[in-house]
Amino acid sequence: MSIKGGIPIKSLKLDNNITTLDFETTGFSAEHHEIIQMGAVKFRNGNEVERFERFVEPFYSIPWKITQLTGISTEMVMGAPPIQQSLLELNEFLKNETIVAHNASFDMKFLLENLRRHEIDHENFKVIDTVKLARASIRGVPNYKLPTLKSYLGIDVGSHNAIEDCLVTGALYYYCKNMQETY
Repeated sequence: MSIKGGIPIKSLKLDNNITTLDFETTGFSAEHHEIIQMGAVKFRNGNEVERFERFVEPFYSIPWKITQLTGISTEMVMGAPPIQQSLLELNEFLKNETIVAHNASFDMKFLLENLRRHEIDHENFKVIDTVKLARASIRGVPNYKLPTLKSYLGIDVGSHNAIEDCLVTGALYYYCKNMQETY
């Protein structure tokens, strides 16, 4: 099992200091759908030290099925800061951080596509995917979706909210890190 770049997970030195990242979006395509909530949480040695959370007003109305899934409605995000402003702030928040995300390719596609679209310069991000970490560290679960792993870890917070998903991703990361250091 390896993380992007071909480094075997078992031999990867996992950082103590990370920033988890999650987006709630209007769909699955970074080219055709929009970010409606941004969340990022900085952790130092397993402790939360700072949060970044922004709602984003999309150009189009939020589909009803997305509102049902996330609890985020078009009315909730009306008047939220424009995406470009929020991206600039998020880009600064992520500077020099190791980004940890669950199914990282999804969130990174949205991040990179939106930074490109709004012509925002960014650094090369170091990214770790907790799906891959969990597959290498956890056995006996029916799947590696975040709600399943949240239940496995006994974490009692909501799902499909960017900040709550960031908190669960952080807990999952440190659980997998501890499992690797133990074995």
